[in-house]
Amino acid sequence: MLQLKKPLACIDLETTGVNLGTDRIVEIAIVKLMPDQTKTSKVKRINPE
Repeated sequence: MLQLKKPLACIDLETTGVNLGTDRIVEIAIVKLMPDQTKTSKVKRINPE
């Protein structure tokens, strides 16, 4: 098990591809892990076409 002394946030991006000129971010997710082993998460869909 991970032993944290400070909160840790992990960020995940979902995209339509890897080309900066034509592709876009469509979802952002963040998971925040706390030293007491609790966690919170948020997911936001953006620019969904």
